[in-house]
Amino acid sequence: MKGRIRWPLFAFALWLASITLATAQTYPIDHDTYVNDYADLLSDVQETALRKTLIDLRKNRDVEMTVLTIERRSDYGQTVSNEAFATAPFNHWGIGHAARNDGILFLVSRFDRDMRIEVGSSYGATHDAALKQIIDRVIIPKFRLDTYDTGIQIGVNHAIREITGAWPGQYDANIVTRWWTDLKIWLGAFIIVPFGLIGVAVWRTYVAARRRAPRRCPVDGSWMPRVLDEFEHKHLTDGQQKEEQLASKEYDVWICRDCDHVTIKGFQRWFSGQKLCKKCNYATLESTGSQIIYHPTPTSAGTKRTDFRCNHCNADYPVFTILASMGSGSSGGSSGGGSFGGGGGSSSGGGASGSW
Repeated sequence: MKGRIRWPLFAFALWLASITLATAQTYPIDHDTYVNDYADLLSDVQETALRKTLIDLRKNRDVEMTVLTIERRSDYGQTVSNEAFATAPFNHWGIGHAARNDGILFLVSRFDRDMRIEVGSSYGATHDAALKQIIDRVIIPKFRLDTYDTGIQIGVNHAIREITGAWPGQYDANIVTRWWTDLKIWLGAFIIVPFGLIGVAVWRTYVAARRRAPRRCPVDGSWMPRVLDEFEHKHLTDGQQKEEQLASKEYDVWICRDCDHVTIKGFQRWFSGQKLCKKCNYATLESTGSQIIYHPTPTSAGTKRTDFRCNHCNADYPVFTILASMGSGSSGGSSGGGSFGGGGGSSSGGGASGSW
């Protein structure tokens, strides 16, 4: 029987290999040196602005920082902690200068509901406490409101201020200008924002009371009471009901008791991820993924494709957007793992984490 293949053993080996491949741990692909928004938390305009901020940081302070958003770690076969996951792609990509090890990774894992700012090994634990405060006091409150884009933008700005000692756009500013900016940020955080939140709460209470008040019938002028929430679905279309299910819009219904006239008013929900579908015209459209078709370079624009699917009419279609060129003094994104922008930096696990 020498030389014959033992089929049961061979089949078992194939099965074991397939299981190993299926559960293999992978990392997000470093398509771009500065922004890899795989969770689609940023609009194209915001992504371009953020990339410009990070390019400016690289140009003026020679510090490489990247923003990475993912939906969940399990998508990459990872069951490790947030901290371990951040360190692995940091070193796999080689963020930062190889000799200085001064890179920064701003990682958001949306559905794991945690994030991390990972720093290169040269920083040690110097900035860990300050970065933790930035995450807890500046970023996480925004994330809890589902305003991920705002949280990322201001979080990156504060992280840059902590690491470099200057706010974005003020690298060459004098000490008075920097001091005045710090003061305005402090006043905004401890005085303006709290009073602003109180004002918003009062205004929302007033608007809610007005929404539920009776209205005049446009037909005979009599008062129309508002229909209770549990009965209003009888007067809404399938698309309107789907919008309410997806929390993209909220509808109120009034009925005239004399002439049976029905008035329906729709109100946009804050922080909804649903967009307006161009096929059925309901706010039931969501992104199913995006990819950069052509990467922007210092001299030419790029192209990004975002795929959408409507949760009401099931329409599928892509949207193509132009990504602005990176401008002078920047480096283009790499197309494969392990050489993130050609940096070669590493991290020993320093930084800070947070969850919401």
